[in-house]
Amino acid sequence: NKSIKFCNELKQSMNAPILIGGPHATITPIQILKNKCIDFVIRGEGEYVILKLVDALNSGNSLHKIDGIGFKEKGKPILTKSPSLIKNIDDIPFPARHLVNLNEYKPSPPHYKRLPTTTMFTSRGCPYACTFCSNPIWGSSSRQRSVKNVIAEIKHLVKKYGIKDINFWDDIFGVNKKWIHEFCDAIKRENIDITWHCEYRANLADEETL
Repeated sequence: NKSIKFCNELKQSMNAPILIGGPHATITPIQILKNKCIDFVIRGEGEYVILKLVDALNSGNSLHKIDGIGFKEKGKPILTKSPSLIKNIDDIPFPARHLVNLNEYKPSPPHYKRLPTTTMFTSRGCPYACTFCSNPIWGSSSRQRSVKNVIAEIKHLVKKYGIKDINFWDDIFGVNKKWIHEFCDAIKRENIDITWHCEYRANLADEETL
């Protein structure tokens, strides 16, 4: 596993706690913690959980009170309670893209129409239960960012990074058709010059929306 190999190299080169999150860590946290190089797993949505974990590590407070993590105690894996989903995802700050060099990331040809391109989420969760999909992080209910919040991030991307193309990585884009129409109207009204694409569900498509 490339991630574990990378974590082993990090552990050998620096004295710092190593955290693993994402779908794999959420589904099989005990398996992840069995690797000596991994100190913590973050289960589910990580934004607020990581803040609490870092605060506890800096202050020496108990880790047992932090929902949504896994850690080791005397070599034994410990899992705390499952975390609650973030109700209002407008409250989550925009990604700190200034901390990375976006030019280092090269998208595959089917995933963009123009360059520079980037990715965004406008929602979390999906109400459907497709047999080929596992959705352990975002949950089965769809939580939608407001059109105002999404447009603000797009404007930020265009102004600061010159972004011309956006790939929306929502589990399912636009369950709420009214939201899609308001979003498209806002793109036109604000005269925002971007191309964009998303994952849409065939049974939701109609001529007006398309």
